[in-house]
Amino acid sequence: MLRAVTETRWPSGPPPAGPIPVGPFDLEHPIGEGGMGVVWRGIHRRQGIPVAVKAMTGQATRDARYARAFRNEVRAVAGLEHPGIVQVYDFGVLSDAAERASGGRLQAGFPYLAMELVEGGSLRGRLDEMTWPALREVLLALLDALGHAHAHGVFHRDLKPENVLWGAGPWDVRVTDFGVAHALDAEESDPRQRGEGAMMGRRRPTWHRSRSRGAGGTMARGRICTPSAAWPGR
Repeated sequence: MLRAVTETRWPSGPPPAGPIPVGPFDLEHPIGEGGMGVVWRGIHRRQGIPVAVKAMTGQATRDARYARAFRNEVRAVAGLEHPGIVQVYDFGVLSDAAERASGGRLQAGFPYLAMELVEGGSLRGRLDEMTWPALREVLLALLDALGHAHAHGVFHRDLKPENVLWGAGPWDVRVTDFGVAHALDAEESDPRQRGEGAMMGRRRPTWHRSRSRGAGGTMARGRICTPSAAWPGR
C-alpha cells in the first residue's frame, strides 16, 4: 500500500538544500511511501519532464537474485504501451552521490524505478463516493489495461485500489506497480508469468493516447478482481 508523505523525516540534520541526482533525474521531494519503497517527485535533468521515481528499500532488494528479477520485471512492464498503464521510463541502482545528497534517506546499492508521474491520487480515496455506473466505467478501463498486459504475458500480482491512479480525465485511470515489489516471487514461480520477452524501448513518453474498452471481470467497493523507455540523449 502506498501512502502519502505528509512530513519528510530525514535521518539526521536538515533536508538537502538542492535536488538529489539519481541517474538522469533530479529528485525533489517524497510524495508517497509503502512497504517496499518511497516514491519521489523528480524531473529529467536534460528534458525537463516530471517523473515519479520509486526508490526500493529493504535489504532483500540488494540481493543478486532480486536484482535479476527486478530487471526482468521492469523490462517486461516497460514493453507495455497503453493509456491505462503507468509508463515505465528507466531503472537503475542508487549511487553514493544520491545517498550523500539525500542525507542518508536514500541508500547506495538499492534499485530505483522511474515512471510516468500521475498526480490525481489513488482509487482508494474515491471509492466511498463513487456510484455503481462510475465504478463500472473504471472497471471497463482497468480490464482493457489488464487485457493488454495479459496479451503481452505480463501479470500484475498485486492489483488493489492503491495501485490504480487517477489521471487528468474523468475516467483516466492508470494501473501501476506491476508486481515489481514481488519480483523475486515471480522469479521463483511459474516462468510463464514473468513476461521476460519484452524489452525496454528507447522512446520518449507518449502524452496523447486513444482509449478502447474491454470486458471480463468484477469489481466491488474496496476490492478489484480479475479473471483466472529508457531515455534518448541521457
